[in-house]
Amino acid sequence: MFFPRVSALLTLAFTQSSALSIESFEGHSIDRDLRSGVNCLASARVTCTTLNKRGETVACNEGKTFLGREETCGDIVLNLTYEYCNDNDVNIIVKNTSRYKFKSEVTPIDEVNQAMGPGCKTVTTTETISTCKRKASFSIQYEGDVEGRASELSYHCYEFAFVNLEFRTQAPTPAPTTPPIPTDIPPCVIESTIDCTFNDTGEKCSTGGFTEGNVCVSRAVTVDYEFCNRSSEPVNLDLVKTIAKFRADVVPISGNELAIDGCKKVSRGDNFNCNTNKKFAFSLKVEGSLTGRESQVGAYCYAWAFDDVKLPKPVTKLRTTCFINNVSGVAGENKECKFMRPITSNQDCVRQLTYTYYITNNLSNDVKSKGVVVRISGGEVEILEGIDSGIAKDNEVMIATHVVTKNLCEKPKGEPLKNNVVAVIANEDGGVSSTKAFDYDFVPKFEQSDCVWDFDDEYKLQCVIQGQQSKTCTDYINELGSRDECLVEVLFSFKIKNEGLVCCDVTNAESYLLEASGDDNLFLGEDKTCGEDRLFCPGNDDNSWTIEQAKTIDLCQFTGAESEFKVSINDGDDKVMIFELPAPPISICLDKSNVMTFSLVENSCDLSTLTNVFSCTQGGCLDFGTEVKVVITDEEGLKTYNLGSDDFVAFNTNTEVVAEAEDGELLPDNLVATVYQKDSAGNESAVQRLLINSCFPPSIDEEIGVLRVVSI
Repeated sequence: MFFPRVSALLTLAFTQSSALSIESFEGHSIDRDLRSGVNCLASARVTCTTLNKRGETVACNEGKTFLGREETCGDIVLNLTYEYCNDNDVNIIVKNTSRYKFKSEVTPIDEVNQAMGPGCKTVTTTETISTCKRKASFSIQYEGDVEGRASELSYHCYEFAFVNLEFRTQAPTPAPTTPPIPTDIPPCVIESTIDCTFNDTGEKCSTGGFTEGNVCVSRAVTVDYEFCNRSSEPVNLDLVKTIAKFRADVVPISGNELAIDGCKKVSRGDNFNCNTNKKFAFSLKVEGSLTGRESQVGAYCYAWAFDDVKLPKPVTKLRTTCFINNVSGVAGENKECKFMRPITSNQDCVRQLTYTYYITNNLSNDVKSKGVVVRISGGEVEILEGIDSGIAKDNEVMIATHVVTKNLCEKPKGEPLKNNVVAVIANEDGGVSSTKAFDYDFVPKFEQSDCVWDFDDEYKLQCVIQGQQSKTCTDYINELGSRDECLVEVLFSFKIKNEGLVCCDVTNAESYLLEASGDDNLFLGEDKTCGEDRLFCPGNDDNSWTIEQAKTIDLCQFTGAESEFKVSINDGDDKVMIFELPAPPISICLDKSNVMTFSLVENSCDLSTLTNVFSCTQGGCLDFGTEVKVVITDEEGLKTYNLGSDDFVAFNTNTEVVAEAEDGELLPDNLVATVYQKDSAGNESAVQRLLINSCFPPSIDEEIGVLRVVSI
């Protein structure tokens, strides 16, 4: 039977805190810390000192004793020390909620949003406060996560410490009826202390010693509460307000007279055992007045002391195993999850995982497993029933089995599947505690490179005019009537599909279109924002992504020839989609000439190293010691524009080649210059074919292959 109360407790602990931390039963309540994870070790504290009337440095809670209830108040100086510690062996990533606070003034600690290594840091400040105020408080909050474990609740760190001061003085008043404090009344000074020691060794409880090896042991302790009168007159104690406490229990104090330099001490003995308890707190408050002066102003006495002892958690080891079922048709036993066979097809993605949980009891007494709290890779928390039979010391016992079905292809390749579990155990004397969390992680294996994708060929590349989505780029070009309408905003759209076995985590995507001046980052759309929604998964058409890309482009530069639209994902290789847009029905020339003059220049036969060489330029190596013939025609080769086109001439820089249109005409948009040479047998062949755009003519002295522009 799984007790409803334990079930509710488990649910509360795992939904409100970073891990389960159940400390002990006390009557009908359970003492617990729901914010700090069991796998993060951290601490924080605040200390405060000031000077008493004798100039001695004392703790601030003692400093209050030197200020009588009716004594004139004023400013005092406090020395504050805020300490915060990373008690782990690894870094803590400190959250921006970490800060120290003096009254209402909040200051972030230096390590906010950074990694803090093992060890302690302190901040010391000097503050002035007025005792005319009723209260003053200061605190420190230290919060973060163990580095690399931010998503795991049990590795969350949270510590908070504070000091509150209450002043017993009253502010002075100018009212003439207020009697002055008598000068013959000496200050009432009481000192108070609390001491916890082990009975067998006399050592302080704060030194530890509550375990032997990994086993909790019971230690007999004595807590002494002592207070002394340091006034020059006897003190009459108010026994209603003078209280010593051991946790919630009141320790009796008898006798109301406290002589000069006289002390009183009361003690409480108990057994501390980390199997059943985690923390013991003790306090002592002393109030009274100078004897015979109870009704006089300034004769009030007050002292306060506090201490606590934190016990270690019991060590009960938890272990998890995981086995994965076989792929259909593959022989052999089930494999441990970490050694699974690689997934080779989409049909192998959905698998059954069998998690089994074991406890080894290192305590000195038998325990029972009350339940197991499990979370798998960010899924819902599940609570499994444990076993009610006793688990003896040093025995490892299976306490629960958990079978889950998972689609291993839903997460990006290389991302681990995590199982985080905490077990709740009950001691034979009724105390309830939790084990440390145990993490079982494994990375599903795939026979696949990183992200396998391609274009959806059936969809093809779409191009429409921005603001006129019903008009395609082709229709717009065919309707052009003016050169001023060529530059326009267009919207390209296309589909991509994941053709691999596993989802891809898309971190970046780029497109490239030569006619639109190169690279652009791709906007993946509002529905593909950062995080899990950016997973690009295999499957049918429902899993394909439609991506839109806006570009500013000169549509008049297209000629009907093939163009390339390139896309890369996660900095991988480009995928290319071929498309065509027609040439415009108008001349697109800005400043066309009727004559162009060139000279010959010795240039490399590797035209890829030359500037101003157009995409359709063809090149070869020329023998600069052999005659050449240059023929300049229109792009179709139907008309020749240079004189002497049939003649071979010597190759030197003084040789000029002139392309000239007939009277009243202009050169065509594109000229083609073909350079011929003869081989040793006298056979003529074309060695270079150069495209010269006269519509956007080159500059003077620009070189195109072996031609240099002399004039236009």
